[in-house]
Amino acid sequence: MDVLVVDDSQAVLIQLQRLLDHDLEAATSIFSDPLAALDEARMRAFDLVLVDYNMPEMDGI
Repeated sequence: MDVLVVDDSQAVLIQLQRLLDHDLEAATSIFSDPLAALDEARMRAFDLVLVDYNMPEMDGI
């Protein structure tokens, strides 16, 4: 499973990546920059996208 995780908190990104990679054996791509994550999502399909709702520059919607 390919998972995209976007959050401005490094601590949250690390914890989610550990959880997803270990427990679900997912291939996790993490981004703290929502614009970079959006570019990545435009280039490839993900099975699951987890996005922080409240971030600078761009919200999770």
